[in-house]
Amino acid sequence: MAKKAKSRIINVRLLSMAMTGYFYTFTRARTALPMSMIKYDPISTNPPPEIHIPPLNTPPPNPQKNTVKDSSGMKER
Repeated sequence: MAKKAKSRIINVRLLSMAMTGYFYTFTRARTALPMSMIKYDPISTNPPPEIHIPPLNTPPPNPQKNTVKDSSGMKER
């Protein structure tokens, strides 16, 4: 007898990262990317984590060069 074909849709359980035992369940396609979500956990006493997403059009910060004062002047390290 042949094996049963795998289902196109699977049930997914998202567990709370606060380890309170709270979870969400939903269905997704088997070929879709793995899921991660940030949702409210009513059991947790900690505030939700803050996520900082910088705007796309800001330039990256310029790193400062380390300089050492020498008798002849400033030299880069």
